[in-house]
Order: sequence, then structure tokens, then C-alpha cells
Amino acid sequence: MNPITRSIIILGLAQVVSVSAAIHKEQSSHLKLSSNHRCLVTEDGSPFFYLGDTAWALFSRLNREDAAEYLEKRSAQGFTVVQAALTFGLRNAYGKSPFLDNDPARPAISPGSVPANPDQYDFWNHADYIIEQAARQGLHVGLLPVWGIAKARRSIDFTETSAEAYGKFLGARYRDKPVIWILGGDQSPEGNENLWRAMARGLAIGVSKREDYKKVLITYHPYGYSSTSATWLHNEPWLGFNMQQNGHKRNWPVYDKIANDYHRVPTKPTMDAEPSYEWHPVDFDLAKGRINPHDVRTFAYWEVFAGACGYTYGHYLIFPFSDGWRETMDAPAAQQMKHLKNLVLSRPYLDRVPDQQLIAETFAVADHVSAARGRDYAFFYAPTGKAFTVRLGKISGKTVKAQWYDPREGTYTAVGEIPNSGTRRFTPPTSGVEQDWVLVLDDAGKKPLEPRSQPITP
Repeated sequence: MNPITRSIIILGLAQVVSVSAAIHKEQSSHLKLSSNHRCLVTEDGSPFFYLGDTAWALFSRLNREDAAEYLEKRSAQGFTVVQAALTFGLRNAYGKSPFLDNDPARPAISPGSVPANPDQYDFWNHADYIIEQAARQGLHVGLLPVWGIAKARRSIDFTETSAEAYGKFLGARYRDKPVIWILGGDQSPEGNENLWRAMARGLAIGVSKREDYKKVLITYHPYGYSSTSATWLHNEPWLGFNMQQNGHKRNWPVYDKIANDYHRVPTKPTMDAEPSYEWHPVDFDLAKGRINPHDVRTFAYWEVFAGACGYTYGHYLIFPFSDGWRETMDAPAAQQMKHLKNLVLSRPYLDRVPDQQLIAETFAVADHVSAARGRDYAFFYAPTGKAFTVRLGKISGKTVKAQWYDPREGTYTAVGEIPNSGTRRFTPPTSGVEQDWVLVLDDAGKKPLEPRSQPITP
């Protein structure tokens, strides 16, 4: 075979592999609840860890080039979801409005094919592009149809009829796209329940031509400071899983907030869709400092080990895409979030449960050690590196392999094998300010998986 022919064959094979990988990356676009209703899984039952980023103004502020850059970066950093509101603003980066006469029952769609000139894009051409780019990057879009009906009604004519019509339009348009529908938008549903029900009904009908909430995944984003959708909507048939917003605090017992939702009946997954943003003023008060990477990690590990099905990161400059957002995408905590996802996906995911009984003592909030376990492994998060005592014998195996996992670097430090009985005191490698560690115990008779990423990048 001559060199030219060989090069052509190799190039052709590379293109086939690239296309196949891209197709694989876009598959499993629909999510559903796991059989135990604790987690999200793909259509084939594979675990899906919801690692989100708040990009609320994505559809309003970014043009196509910027949106593509943002989505590619977040995918490379291991995120699986970007949360964005279609109407965070009433015009997009090209000056286009979503509705005719501010009527959500009348989307402003241009007739004919998609124009080549960006200045001629309608609002929905641009939204289509962003959602398609997210799919190509293996990302789901946590899509808010509107940023809070109570706020939007000041300028948009929402009624039950128009809310349902808008939901039908969106459901039909994006039924085959990797979309998680998020109603709400930083507000309580109280007083507008019928409008949200109408929109949810419209989404379901748009997706499957009937009001079948098993075919569409819908949740609700509430207002801040430890509110949860479960307070008002837990028994709604359209609410697939609960969302919380725990605001921009420090040393706040978010593990209790997640636990409250975790134990509600009927069982539904829960997660924090807007915790403390990196670099945000603590409690909106600069005198208290800014949220740092350690604060972000602490909330993340506390909540996931308390039973959350995922976690949403946010940055003070990114959610509105303020000046400097591009450089900010490399903020420390943004790069560290993948280590949490990789850790929980490296062990059997669907049998993990929170279990504070594994820890023999209690701590003040700032030092709270949280614990979770599966059948043959256990995780313990120590936010300040204080020593703690573990009750052994709760997972399988005569002996357990102990390791320290560094949530800053995603690396392990071996401790050794110990008998799986009685109690044992563990002292993290370092302690003090920002010295958080995860103790990982595995049944020594089983070979644990190494941390892996999701989705698999071609």
C-alpha cells in the first residue's frame, strides 16, 4: 500500500471514528428517574450525575461564537448540565424578541429557512443553535421557559391559555433535544400555581401529544435562602424531581436541607440548583468576604453525600455573563467540580445512601463531617480536616482499604488495609483553613474502579 493511499484510509477511519463518537456523545439525550427514584439515569439506565452550571443569561447575552465557546469549555471541564432561561431578558444578543406583542402564545418565528446573516436570525433560530451546540458537546440544557412568571408578567401576557400554548410550542420544538425543563426562576410558585400547571401540561403535550409526565422531565427552581420546590409542589404529578436554592451563604447546614427532601414521600430526587456562587459576596455583604473555592466544595460534598442527585456550580460573573466571564471560566472551583462527579461515579452509583450513623461524633456546622455509603464502599467528607471516628462493619468485607481523596486535585493518598469492625479514628493529611478531605473506604476483597468522567469525551 502506497503512503498516499494509506494516509487517505487513516484519515477516513479517523473521520468515521470522530462522527461515531459525536453521535455517541449526543445519544441518551432523554433522562428519567432511577428505579429507586433517588437519582437520574439515561434511557438505558446508566447513571447520570447532574453537574450543572448557572448560565442564566446564556440565551440573552451571548452571540453564537461566544455561546459555542462557553459550551465547549464547560463540557471539557466535566459539566453535564447548563441552566439557562430563555427569557432572562426580553431580547437576545441580536436584538430579537421571543414573542409577537409580548404574547407567549405567539412565538416570533420567521418564515422560510434559517438565514445566513446573523442579523436576520429570529430569537428561536438562535435558541435552536445553542441547544444544538450543547447536544454536540454532550451537555443537557436545564431550560427555563421564563425567568419567573410573576416577574415576567410585568411585560409578558401570561394566562393559563398562553402558558399552556407556550409549553406546547417548546415541548414540540425540543422534544428530541437533551433538555431538562425547569419551571420557576428564583421565585415562589405561590399564587401562580395554575399558570405553572398549565405550562407543564403544555410541555408534556408538546413532547408526547398527550399529558404524559413520564415522557418529560420537569422540575422547579425556587427562590433563595433554603427554599425548595417540595414546599409547594412535591405532590404535583408533573414535578419529576425537587430543586433547592440555598443562596450565597457560608457554613450553612445545607446537608439538613437536602435530607429533608430526601426523606419526603413520595420519593423524588433532590438537588441544590443554586448554592453559593464562587466569588459572590457572602450573604450579599462584601464586609463578610466573598465565596471562595472551599465554600463551593463544602456545599457540594455535603449535599451529595446527604443524598442529592447532583449539584449546580455558579460564578458571580458567569451567570449574567458580565465583563470578564471568559477568563472566569477557569476559576478554581469550576475546575474542581469534576473531582466530585468522578468520585461518586467511580463506585456503584445507584446504591449510594446517606448514613450519618457511620460517624461516632457530631461537629459544629463549619466542621460537619458527612457520610454516605454503598454496599461495598463509604465516603466521608471532612471540610476542615478535623479527625473523626468511623463505625466500621457497615459495608461488606472482612477488611477495608482506606484512602484519602483530595477534592482539590482528584488524587488519592493510601492509608492501608484495616479490619472492618469496631471503631477507628482517622486523621486527614492536613487540617485548618480550606483543608478539606474525603476518606474513602472500600471492601478490600473487591477491586474498586478508578474515578472516571461522564460523558466520555471522544
